[in-house]
Amino acid sequence: MRAAPVAQGAAVEAARPGPVDELIARAAQLRATREAGALEVPWDEPVESCGRLPFALVDAWLAPDSALSEETALALLADLHAFARSDARLAGLDLARADTELVFRLVQAGRRSSARRVLEEVLSPAFAERPHVQARWRIELAQIARQERDFNATAAHLDAAQALLESPDSADARWDADTRFFLAGGRVLLALQLGAPDLAAPHLEAARAAAAELDDPNLAIDQNFFELSVANAMLRPAAGLEVWRRFEREHSGREFAPSKLARNRLRAAQSAVDLVASDGAHVEQARALLDAVGEPSSLPRSEAASLGQLRATLALDLGDGAGALREIERVREALAQGGGALREREEQLAALASRASRSVGVPAEDLARLRDELEGYFAAALDVWRALPPRSGGVGPLRYRERREVLGELIFAHCALAPGEAGRRRAFESVLAVQAVGSTAREVGAGAASLEQVQRELLGPRRGALFFLPTRRELHVLALDGETITHHALQVPSATLDQARAELLACIGRARAMDSEQHSAELEASRRALSELIFDSALLARIAAWERVAIVAPETLGYLPFELLLANDGRELGASHAVSYWPSFPLALWIARERPAPARRALAELDARLVVCSDPGPDAGSAVERLPFGAREREALLGEARFPALGEHLRVSSGAQVTAAALGEAACAADFLHVLTHARRDGLGEQPLRLVLWGGAEVGLSELEALRFPALTVFTACGAQSGQLRRGDDGRHRLSSALVLGGARASVLSELDVDYDFALEFLGRFHGQLLGRGADVDEALRAARASYAGESSIRARCEPFLFHAFGLADFSPALAGAAQERSAAPIRPLWTWIGAAGVLVVLAVLVVRRRRAS
Repeated sequence: MRAAPVAQGAAVEAARPGPVDELIARAAQLRATREAGALEVPWDEPVESCGRLPFALVDAWLAPDSALSEETALALLADLHAFARSDARLAGLDLARADTELVFRLVQAGRRSSARRVLEEVLSPAFAERPHVQARWRIELAQIARQERDFNATAAHLDAAQALLESPDSADARWDADTRFFLAGGRVLLALQLGAPDLAAPHLEAARAAAAELDDPNLAIDQNFFELSVANAMLRPAAGLEVWRRFEREHSGREFAPSKLARNRLRAAQSAVDLVASDGAHVEQARALLDAVGEPSSLPRSEAASLGQLRATLALDLGDGAGALREIERVREALAQGGGALREREEQLAALASRASRSVGVPAEDLARLRDELEGYFAAALDVWRALPPRSGGVGPLRYRERREVLGELIFAHCALAPGEAGRRRAFESVLAVQAVGSTAREVGAGAASLEQVQRELLGPRRGALFFLPTRRELHVLALDGETITHHALQVPSATLDQARAELLACIGRARAMDSEQHSAELEASRRALSELIFDSALLARIAAWERVAIVAPETLGYLPFELLLANDGRELGASHAVSYWPSFPLALWIARERPAPARRALAELDARLVVCSDPGPDAGSAVERLPFGAREREALLGEARFPALGEHLRVSSGAQVTAAALGEAACAADFLHVLTHARRDGLGEQPLRLVLWGGAEVGLSELEALRFPALTVFTACGAQSGQLRRGDDGRHRLSSALVLGGARASVLSELDVDYDFALEFLGRFHGQLLGRGADVDEALRAARASYAGESSIRARCEPFLFHAFGLADFSPALAGAAQERSAAPIRPLWTWIGAAGVLVVLAVLVVRRRRAS
């Protein structure tokens, strides 16, 4: 979607002149005059006639039987701008606004390559000395690149527009203000297309401020569109409806373009229809909004298809499968009559048709045909994503709700058509196909995977994995271990799940800050409610048979501390099971093969464990607090009283020793590396984490990716694993991915802030498990949590931190036996799992300075 240019739409239509041929003839006069060497417009009243020429050109250009070539049109437009610069009579003419409309109409007509040529070859040279106009053209180029899915170019154009707007020569207040609006809107739309709607939030604020400054109804309705789109993408339908109601209250009586009202009502209707999945009280509101949109014949093809799709979805929600099928057929006919089907829309319609057909009980052979058709569209969509240029920020194939609906329906269809292991196997293969095009998997060339490979190389009888896929009406869970795979369809709408997830995280924050009985009770109720939502009795029985559980592709679900949820025996999962997180099955397989776990050796054979404590120092400014790491803490790290087995093998770097170059050298030299530092999170960035080193110097994820890390790496920084959620991707924009790209095999990170006092308490126990018993990292974390069970006073004090502060991103767990024996020699031969004992050492200082409020 693209916001309409400036507040001139209706005025332009009214001012557009009659006979196109006459104005084209005038354009030809311009060409002849210029070829004769004259630089004056060859007729009277040039401002009016020249101002209309761009519209005449595009009318002639886009006419079905037009004889006007692209080359001729570009040349005529260039002539017009040359005369506007040279003829004194045209001094008051501002062609830029007319040019904006010209480009808009070309894009709307699907002539993106022509629009790009107009911008690059004519308009950019014509306005080279006007930065605010150049910024607008950059935003237009970003819009074209986004529609073509070239997200790297989109971001580059928007960055260039930002720089132009900040130029001291950009002095046109009106142009600067509405261009700032379009810039913010462009960043919102890019965030939505990347599947990172929370990245859009700060840009929404910027757009809102610019729209309020100008008080333009066109900008107001565009702002409403942005907010509705973000609310829907963030699975917040109730918030979306409130956005629409507020818009209606605040702008009652104002006139808006009917096409824009229809477009926004569609987004509001989407919110209402999504709410119907969890609350039938919104049915009438959904119907009213859909009726208010108008007739499909009055809408653009894409919007008409959206209307029909929403009507079919609502009919299906209300149990009218036959009505849904009729609506789907109408949409398909309309798309075909409009000159061909829209591929992504057909994929979504095929998913709806499959589900509606199941609801009315069509024969199995028809269901199989619909399933195969859907699978074909799905495979074609994945081919599109494979062809996308890689991005350091990442982008996943499940970025929109509709894509998750398609995958959910494929899972349903496979399991319904082939009950038992065969259907679940095909369902799992669809999941693997999606994960194989994840950003990190593509970056390392992880390739495709199979269920047999996953079970043989990653899982075992007592080790299982869970994959969660939220859709509008159900939560799909695939649970697998080394022998079996099961599918669980839980009646939990995605909006309900996301609301419960947000409430749990809010309760964690309140409990950590307040430490009161009231907030502890809130946290207990919230985690119990969420546990009941995502674990039914059958799933709990599967988990109970395992000792270790991996949560796979958490990016699809959203951050959730599974360690805090309740298992079958009423204990926290983090106490009853060793929990780890894998970004995807293909990536875990790739690391298991490329970076196999070395055989265990005695701790005495290791001689390179390094802790890097990076205090920003006294000159970094008041914005960054000093870390509590002085002589006493250093002595505690090295002292035999706390870590008797590690003193002679441990090295600690701190203070002015820690620069970006020194960090790189340390990463290359160590068998085990722990970095304790501050982290700064940039809310506007796609890779938001930046580590703050001595003197306030910063290191971002792109710099960290270029380093070489040991197999086990720990970064202790508040929110070290945090980042904008990208539904369906594999964490390309997070620290764990940067460490993998740098050579790590496993990492211990925190998604939230860490408390210093509790870290020393908890990690002392973790150290005892890791060294005293020789446990693997995930088991040592579990045992440390479980050790609090009989100590109610300490447990009560530590509860808000105990089960979520430390998460293990263990990308490919070690397996005893054949899997290791088949593997090649490890990249880091000095490191062993016992060497992971250093985790404690590093973690014991664990923290990125955040003391809990007392």
